[in-house]
Amino acid sequence: MHEPALVRRADARDAATIARHRAAMFRDMGDLSADDFDVLCKASEDWLAPRLASGEYIGWLVEQSGVVVAGGGVLLREMWPVPGCCRAGRWAHVGNVYTEHSHRRRGLARSLMDAILLWCRANAIDHITLAASDEGRPLYELLGFEADGMAMKLPHSPGSTHGPATLCGRIADDPTGDYMRPTVSNDAPKAIGPYSQAVRANGFIFLAGQIALDPTTQEMITGSVELQTERVLRNISAILKTAGSSMENVVRCTVFLKSMNDFAVMNKIYATFFTGTLPARTAVEVSGLPRNCLIEIEATALENNLVSNAEIKA
Repeated sequence: MHEPALVRRADARDAATIARHRAAMFRDMGDLSADDFDVLCKASEDWLAPRLASGEYIGWLVEQSGVVVAGGGVLLREMWPVPGCCRAGRWAHVGNVYTEHSHRRRGLARSLMDAILLWCRANAIDHITLAASDEGRPLYELLGFEADGMAMKLPHSPGSTHGPATLCGRIADDPTGDYMRPTVSNDAPKAIGPYSQAVRANGFIFLAGQIALDPTTQEMITGSVELQTERVLRNISAILKTAGSSMENVVRCTVFLKSMNDFAVMNKIYATFFTGTLPARTAVEVSGLPRNCLIEIEATALENNLVSNAEIKA
């Protein structure tokens, strides 16, 4: 288990750290020589400090055990009024998302982008763009960014009302926006009705109730509640993995049992799938379940591994 992480807003005192992250990002991409590293750090620090103080640049840092291990931020600009919206638009360009090498593959970049996108939504940002490295592109595509020449943009920026639908997305017409997105896992049973396996919304993943269907055959696992419980929880785990999360991020489960006499057996298997902070849970006996199964479990989880243990400070 990794140390709990804290995502916090940066201020002018963090200019040197952010400048170093940005220089390291260019160095890792092969665009900056070792000889020029310190020069760019100093120039970037001088440029960033007043913009952090004024709010023209908004930054976030990730700390573990009091040490900054990742950071990211956006540079804000105003845009011309456009046909259909006679106010200035707000544009945020993601200028840097960087994680120290020793802390990569832990979901830190995803958590930074979640913090950035949630802030943009809360502050009615109309357009969000970024320049993606090859390493970062899969994450940005997962978040809904699309290629726009050499850059990437979020086509339906959260909270945007700037411009007509053809120019700025259809947030007003599409109440789901980018923050209500279905998840489909090939390693879990397909939805067998008018519902999604799971829906991601505002940092959470809401899973449909899972029963003991084999994801390969779509057939029910027959036999004991022990076998069915294990299959159900494996299905839940597969859906969360596809959504970029894990069982560690589950915050609530509801267990439906055909007979409460099976509770002890279910509980024994259930306990092997959860570690650390255990999710809240409700268990009830019901008169019947789909496919005459013995157990069904629904779950709610956070979207990624960092935020489950992180305090996000505005």
